[in-house]
Formats: sequence, structure tokens, C-alpha cells
Amino acid sequence: MWRPYLLLLYVYLESMRTPVLLLLLITSISESGSFPPVRHFANIVIIDTLIEVGHNQKLHFRISRGGEPTVLLESGGGADASQWNSIHQRLEAETNATIISYDRAGFGLSDLPDSQYDILDEVQNLHKALEMLRTKNLVVVSHSYGAFLSQAYQHLYPNTIRSIILLDPNTVEFVDSVGVQNFSNVSFDTTGILTKKQKADIRQTRAFKNTLDQVRNMPYSKNLQLIVIAAGMDWWPYPQVNVWWRQGQKNLARSVHDATLITAEGSTHNIPQLKPDLVVQLIKKQLN
Repeated sequence: MWRPYLLLLYVYLESMRTPVLLLLLITSISESGSFPPVRHFANIVIIDTLIEVGHNQKLHFRISRGGEPTVLLESGGGADASQWNSIHQRLEAETNATIISYDRAGFGLSDLPDSQYDILDEVQNLHKALEMLRTKNLVVVSHSYGAFLSQAYQHLYPNTIRSIILLDPNTVEFVDSVGVQNFSNVSFDTTGILTKKQKADIRQTRAFKNTLDQVRNMPYSKNLQLIVIAAGMDWWPYPQVNVWWRQGQKNLARSVHDATLITAEGSTHNIPQLKPDLVVQLIKKQLN
């Protein structure tokens, strides 16, 4: 019975500058009776855990606790934190920053809420968790649909943001060009038994029009430090759709004074998987 307490003391002593770690471990013990997986790498404590953000709602986080600033990895639509595994591990090994990836509600190991999807709820719950982790000075890295969450987050909590890196982001302008109705239909049979992920996809997709309306009213700050990385290769099946996609990204970058538009040569949409070296290089520059 004494070994868990020794482990708890060890983790706390190795991370005195982040005593919230002790609170997280105690919370996990009281709710599940066991510790989340913990390992120690150089000066970084690594935790895989669930954080309660509301009544019967927990979000799954992977936290590599180092110093500041904090890198927050935001997945694309329908994806979970595993999208970032390679980049997360690289940043653990090559920087002293705190690295956080997480599963949005209903995806991965996070709970699926009974309520309808609301991007404001998503962002506010994320903020609750980040406050519990005592993070600040965020470098937010988002892929595709994740750009909408980053946009909402920087609007609601501007003082927490150091910079934002968008990887082939979706944009309000693009959706307006194509028509929001083309993003509001579920692409699979919904009449049979559904997995949790499928239910989460349905929940997110059916709320997309409302999501777009909300994000439209939360523009990026003109003084934000923003990097937009566009796919170097067309990946939509129709030429005009590719034109609209690129134009939305160009105009997004133009709307922010301190913005940089970069092309990921040789990459299609999934830049985190296809160009991890580029992504890691740009993140590391933001940490200096």
C-alpha cells in the first residue's frame, strides 16, 4: 500500500514548480482507484489522464509537463490526440516546453456529452482544463477543423495566447464559397448501431452551421502572431474547390497584421503526418 504514496511524492518533488500535478494525481486516485500512467523524461513529467470539466464529463489529456511556454496541439475534425503522437514525442525529446494534446468531447478516450454540440462549450471546457493545469503563454497548433476552435479560443481568452500555427486550416470564407449545406450531412449510415466516434461525428456535423455562425463573430485578432501553413498540393477532387480553399487561407493570413503564410511543398491536407519536420521546426521557433 505504501508504493503509490512514494510514487506520488517522487512526482511532486520532481515538479515543484507545478504542484497542480499533485492535485491531478489525487483526483485520479479518488475517482478510479489507480494512478494515470506517469513516466519521467529528463526534466519533463509525462501524464496520461482524464480531467473533469463538467458534470459527468471528462476530457482525455496527454501532458508532457516541462516549462513555459505551453504547446497545445488541436486535432482536425473527427480526429483525436493520436493524430499528434509523432510530433508530441518529438517535442518532448527536443524541447523543454510543456506539450499538451487531448481528445475533444466524444473522441478518443473523452466522454461523449448528452447535450448538443456547441463550439463555445468545447472551448470553455478546454479552458477549464488548461486552468487546472495552470498553463499560460500558449502556442496553439491546429489542423483543419481545429482552426475554428483556435479562432474561438483566442477570441475568448486573448491574454493566454502567445501565437497560433494553423496547418491547412478550414476557413469561414471557404465554407461560404462551397455552401455550408455541403458540410452538414453525415457521410455514413446512421440507422444501425453507432460507435462513440460516429455519434461524436454526427453531433459535430449537425451543428456545423451554428458553429460557423459563432466563429464568424469571433475573428482573429489583428495583432495576433499567426502562421498559416497551406498544403502544397491540391487534394480536393474539384479544381474550383481547391481554389476556394487556398483563397480562404490567403485572406485569413492577410486579415492579421503579424501573419505569415507558408506552403508545405509536396504535402496534401494531413500536414502533421506528411511534414512533421516542418511542423516541429516552426513550433520550436515559437518557443524562443
